[in-house]
Amino acid sequence: MTAANHLNGDERRQVGQAVERGVAAYVGSRRAKIPAFAERHFSFRGAFALHRKTLGRDAYKIPLNLLWSLPAFLAQTSAAGLEKLGAKRLGQALGKVPLGLQTEYQKEINWLDFGLFTPPPRVDPARLPVPGRTIPSGRRRFRS
Repeated sequence: MTAANHLNGDERRQVGQAVERGVAAYVGSRRAKIPAFAERHFSFRGAFALHRKTLGRDAYKIPLNLLWSLPAFLAQTSAAGLEKLGAKRLGQALGKVPLGLQTEYQKEINWLDFGLFTPPPRVDPARLPVPGRTIPSGRRRFRS
């Protein structure tokens, strides 16, 4: 039995109201951060910084994604049409065709978005410091 089963109707209502207030406060605090977040990352200067940070690692993915865009589009639109016509298995199979390679820019945007909506501490194993790896300023994270 859980603790919730031991609450009477009035106590359950109070807990429910407290949860609703907490969720509303959290959503409000995140919503208040959106304008500054958008200005910092999607203004000309912010977007340029993001692109500069990721462009070298995405250089080979951009032309591949461009070449792949037409086959991916045809597969996705065919999948929807086939499912409507009753060929569900074939439509579902075509619907699983990847849209392209995920770029480092997309990963960075996803990480920033995740950070907007999740409070610290949050950990991405790919972002953990590695002994000897340099940070953007050229300094070393750890001494070897």
